[in-house]
Amino acid sequence: MEHPDNRQQLVQANLPALNASRAADRHHELANHLYFSWFGVNPGALRGVPVREVIGADAYAVLKPHYEEALGGRTSTFMGEVPYAAGGRRFIHGTAVPLIAGGGDVNGVLALATDLTEHKLIEQALDAATLRGQTVLDTAVDGIVTIDENGVMQSCNTSVQRQFGFRTDELIGRNVSMLMPSPDAENHDAYLQRYLKTGEKHIIGIGREVTGRRKDGSEFPMELAVGEFVEDGRHYFTGFIRDVTDRKLAEWEARTHLNELAHVTRLSTIHNLASGLAHEINQPLTAVVTMAQALLRAQRAGRLEPAALESALEKIVRQGVRAGSIIQQMRDFIGKGETEAPSPQVIDDIISGVLQLLEHEIEQNGVRIDARFNTGSTSISVNRIQIEQVVLNLLQNAIEAMAGEEGERVLTIRTHGPRRDPPCLE
Repeated sequence: MEHPDNRQQLVQANLPALNASRAADRHHELANHLYFSWFGVNPGALRGVPVREVIGADAYAVLKPHYEEALGGRTSTFMGEVPYAAGGRRFIHGTAVPLIAGGGDVNGVLALATDLTEHKLIEQALDAATLRGQTVLDTAVDGIVTIDENGVMQSCNTSVQRQFGFRTDELIGRNVSMLMPSPDAENHDAYLQRYLKTGEKHIIGIGREVTGRRKDGSEFPMELAVGEFVEDGRHYFTGFIRDVTDRKLAEWEARTHLNELAHVTRLSTIHNLASGLAHEINQPLTAVVTMAQALLRAQRAGRLEPAALESALEKIVRQGVRAGSIIQQMRDFIGKGETEAPSPQVIDDIISGVLQLLEHEIEQNGVRIDARFNTGSTSISVNRIQIEQVVLNLLQNAIEAMAGEEGERVLTIRTHGPRRDPPCLE
């Protein structure tokens, strides 16, 4: 069996830096090998040397209150930086224990010191990295929020607070569904659990536009991208939130401006076509009046035959329908409102309709139309009003370009609808 003194020496040798001093003069009585390595003191020459002389006056000034407390019979602990004469400043955890004699008097102090300098440097580096990371998060324009696999918010940056109007302490520890309107709020936890069970991604790593709900209950459009990471077997999700309210407003203003511009353009076009349209409408109206007067004269003269009456009434109906069609076409063309969504349209029909609007202008400028429509009933998805405007501008420009030309003026129009290609205007 190992001798007790040997075990005591083994324990003493493996303790942190240790020294024991006498109560009266604070001189060394013993120290272990780590103490020697700290201060580079020859072990044989240490006994009787004042503690202050070994550790330095500045270090002794820092530690003296703890020596005094131990000499008073109370164990004293210390954690902080000590400016040692040898080895420079060290961050230590120290303990001063009173050595009590058999009569109960304190006759010395046992001092233990653990060097935590490296740990402190690592801690400071981590704190600095954390601070830098938090600074980046807090200065990010986009909101960043992290939730656990139960949807509970773990962290968020200041942009999330600004976007949603909540303080941090109102968000952390609560379910992220509080930032969503119905029905997303009610369904979010089920979506999350379904993903954890199936691994089927609907938004993670993809991103999409969703709606957020502020503290005051108002809603706003936002782009949401979600990333995932696993820590200690638990899934966490980080959402990156961009408020797109301003962008949506700009899009709406641009669309409104486009609608206004299109409306003004159509009004300007109708102004230029006014004389031609008046002529087009006058023709069927004049025919209606003329035939009605003829019928009236025949009726008064007693020469109105049933067959003639029926024929005249049919002509009146046709001319009335024609006039109404022209007026309706004009109303549709100048109609103001939101830009229509694209819908299936037959290009040949659009061009034919525009040619009817331009009949008087074509006639006045002595232009002959050579039109061959080859798309049949083939349709393409377009905004009819916008395409009508484009075709109208093209045909008007062509008519104006031939205005000063001598000889025959021919405007050639061809449409093609190949099997694999969409119809086009040539």
